[in-house]
Amino acid sequence: MKNRAVRNYKRKIAAVLALVCAMGMILGGSIFKTPEMTLDTEKQIVYQGESLENLLIRKGSNPASAEAAYLNRYIMLEGKIRVKSSDNKQLRLGALTEYVSDILECNTSDISLINVISGLTIGDTVRVCGKITKNLLDGKWSMTPDRIMKTDKVGDLKDVFMTADGTDYDAAAMISRSLNDGKISFRIPGSWSGVEKNLVETGLGSMEGYQYCLNEINEQSVQPESFFVCYFDNDKHLLKSSDKESTELIERAIVKNILKQDLGAAQLKKKTIYGANYHYYQGAYKTAFGQNYHAEFVFQPVGTQGFVVYLYIFREKTHLNDIMVTMRLLEIG
Repeated sequence: MKNRAVRNYKRKIAAVLALVCAMGMILGGSIFKTPEMTLDTEKQIVYQGESLENLLIRKGSNPASAEAAYLNRYIMLEGKIRVKSSDNKQLRLGALTEYVSDILECNTSDISLINVISGLTIGDTVRVCGKITKNLLDGKWSMTPDRIMKTDKVGDLKDVFMTADGTDYDAAAMISRSLNDGKISFRIPGSWSGVEKNLVETGLGSMEGYQYCLNEINEQSVQPESFFVCYFDNDKHLLKSSDKESTELIERAIVKNILKQDLGAAQLKKKTIYGANYHYYQGAYKTAFGQNYHAEFVFQPVGTQGFVVYLYIFREKTHLNDIMVTMRLLEIG
């Protein structure tokens, strides 16, 4: 029964994912392999900006709501140093205004961050990026920072996101795109608009979505690097509606259709820190000309309706930050 289901998927998906056939015209080079999943959100962290004042007020007035919003999340906060320990291992941050008296502790044993703290003084405004946690014994909140930066960019961080290397992204300034009649939305950097291809309009495939030929941006690289954001609609692309529950079979059939090979190991399933449910696969993509490239797939199931499909085919990861922010900003309505 399982094999017959896979054959059904293959027969239908073969036409749907002809989109990658055009990659043979774009890619050129030799074999590229990597042992790790590049698009893993735990390795390529994106911090969401938040007002420390809002966090402290919400924590005091509605603890349950605050815990759901902030605990164990990767956040970037902006605050003033109220207290600094003599060993430079702790900062106590307050809001930028005197309206809120509560503070947030930031504790570290990282020698590079200790050196940063040693150069700071009480009253300095800093941005800290890290994960908010709660002590199980006393219930106290604290942050273990990954980055600490003195700043004069005081302002609203609501739409600001930062990657692990300190690159800022203003989500409000990015370009909006949508899929599935507007039920799925995401944002792309402005530089992507010039290398964007609508898959259906250009005849690259019948699955709704976009290809971004990232190696063509400002001629930054001659090495292949393409990223796809697509929507696989179960009602449109499955032969039998009863197969909608066969999530892994559908995913594997899509992967096999593109890579032209079966995957031996089971897929990696992770729920990201911001709630998205990702299923990861990777393998070698071989073009019609016999060249091999690294391919990574991320499937985000949309109930039983379908999947958001991310596909990254590359040799050089020149635009990895842009990709991780784009994935972070996808919303399903």
